[in-house]
Amino acid sequence: HSLDNAQANAQAHSLDNANLSSSNSKLEQKIYNYCWSPRTLNELKIFFNVKDSRTIKKHLNKLIEEGKIIMKYKDKPTHPNQKYIATSIDN
Repeated sequence: HSLDNAQANAQAHSLDNANLSSSNSKLEQKIYNYCWSPRTLNELKIFFNVKDSRTIKKHLNKLIEEGKIIMKYKDKPTHPNQKYIATSIDN
């Protein structure tokens, strides 16, 4: 039963992906919301059903520049255990 819910959520996010490409701010808001728990780049790729890391990184970098997301290892952006964490800044 819970597997069905997980599959339904994955499908919903996959379907959302087509709409999100036309609205960067919508995707960035979803990334921000998802990162209230620390997330790896791979977790973000899976959750949003994105194969190319550059797609997520582009949006993450904008959120980092805006101060909405911080990196666990700020001085080592390519750290193998890097995680992205939402901040409480409300712009």
